[in-house]
Amino acid sequence: MTYDIQKIPFSMRGSYMAVSWFQENYDGWGNKEGVYLRSIHGLGYIPILGKKVQPPFVARLVPVFRGKEAAFEIKTQEHLMRLETDRGEIELCFADADTLLILGKGNGMGMRIELVEGNYIIPASVGSGRHLLLNCSRNCRRFLLRTQTGNVEKEKAGSIWDSQVFLETGKGDMFLAGIEDVVEEWEISEKKYSFEESLRQREEDFLHFLQVMPPVPAEYEQARRMASYINWSCLVNGQGLLTREAMLMAKNWMCNVWSWDHCFNAIALSYFAPSLAWDQFMVMFDQQKDNGRLPDSVSDTYAIWNFCKPPVHGWALSRMMQVMEPDYAQCEEAYDRLSRWTNWWLVYRDEDGDGICEYHHGNDSGWDNSTAFRESPVMELPDLATFLILQMDVLEELAGRLGKAEEEKHWRNRSDQMLQAMLTHCFENDRPKAVKSGSHEETVCDSLILYLPVLLGEKLPENIRKTMLSELKGDRFLTAHGYATEAVKSPLYKSDGYWRGPIWAPSTMLLVDGLNRCGESELAGEVARRYCDMVRQNGCAENFDAITGEGLRDKAYTWTSSVFLILAYEELYKRKGV
Repeated sequence: MTYDIQKIPFSMRGSYMAVSWFQENYDGWGNKEGVYLRSIHGLGYIPILGKKVQPPFVARLVPVFRGKEAAFEIKTQEHLMRLETDRGEIELCFADADTLLILGKGNGMGMRIELVEGNYIIPASVGSGRHLLLNCSRNCRRFLLRTQTGNVEKEKAGSIWDSQVFLETGKGDMFLAGIEDVVEEWEISEKKYSFEESLRQREEDFLHFLQVMPPVPAEYEQARRMASYINWSCLVNGQGLLTREAMLMAKNWMCNVWSWDHCFNAIALSYFAPSLAWDQFMVMFDQQKDNGRLPDSVSDTYAIWNFCKPPVHGWALSRMMQVMEPDYAQCEEAYDRLSRWTNWWLVYRDEDGDGICEYHHGNDSGWDNSTAFRESPVMELPDLATFLILQMDVLEELAGRLGKAEEEKHWRNRSDQMLQAMLTHCFENDRPKAVKSGSHEETVCDSLILYLPVLLGEKLPENIRKTMLSELKGDRFLTAHGYATEAVKSPLYKSDGYWRGPIWAPSTMLLVDGLNRCGESELAGEVARRYCDMVRQNGCAENFDAITGEGLRDKAYTWTSSVFLILAYEELYKRKGV
């Protein structure tokens, strides 16, 4: 299956390297259009005021014929990227997670490796071969270029600051080189690459991963493969703060793990890859503070603490436990981590002491710019209480499994108390509302976030449940593609307004689950079908235009692919007995 390199990067499981196509002057960085080798270590892709803290490039990869830039077409599969010219071709494949192979075919074919400004090239002593060290100071990385066959030359500028490398076939009709991601030092001994063997291994690696992804109806099989490739290629090896193999949210620019995104990826893996699913669930808890707090996001080099994310973790674990059976040690681990996470909210996020927790910013809710926060960042919303209620219910279950009778009773009582506080503070005339912490003044809004309490199902009073379901069945939020995050007729609705209109994977899955819990299985299945059809048509984008279904922002986002796999399996495959 081929992929659009302008949307989905070329990478492999475990690797912090990726190859992508960028338009000219991407995000104002002044780059040329073309194919770029990138490093996704660190904070290179965290948006700050609409910019990035580092340029997302290591080097531009330019096919040349007899020294002149050659026009080319790109064809990308899971294990192979091919740059085709009318005089020959250049193929890229990963030998392993740290090594990208470059194979040139055709007499006179070559590749120019143009490092971005500030990076430089020096010779490297490695056996008898000709090798170069690419020091990429802008990315805080080094890469060793090992040449196995063909010629390699630095830019002939006579300076240590040379910033271009030329790979050529020389007298033969082929060259082969490897670009190795160097963490500390490199192996002095020579390495021998086999491009064909690497191709075979990478294809086998992906197909093995594909086999343990949930099955889907036949008409969604290509979308399943696309979603599986995105998830497979977004896994990185444990390194630095990422203490275990972790699935990043993307290898475009959202190259971190966020503290609610990872839950949806864990659920998608829980069906047939439970060990990997557990790693995805626990990866954020590896950074948990003694007081229970989780970071907003983590990369291999940095954790962000000035925001957090909603406590969906109990709900996610309950979904995982429906299809996998955690052992006693895992139950102990989950109970400890979830208890501390829940208590952090109860202790540190109830500033007015009214028994209902609050968000301190839209970012803390995951719905960053939702209209619920348009008047104040400190808000008491019913979705937060819902997540905490569900998390306490899971803690009650875990305490029972672990023989902690008193703690089992404690969590049952706290869950009931939170439910009553939510009904008192966040509902009026059977309708959900957003209120400011302290004053309890309502912020009138048309955000879908207010309807997430449907996750509580029969825990909700019947009148409240019927009122919310009536809204969810109508056309206030529901479009031909699914649930818009802001009412489509709201004056604040924006087609590309982030959480003020577009359809998102997590809100879709949460509402589908909520509809099922409220006995609305037919509507749940229909919403799932619309979402899966949208993904099949428009890919696994970060979010989607609610009216047209067009993919927006990051075009290869893992919670989108994971939710597709979950819904296509649960709602469209299992339910119909395919």
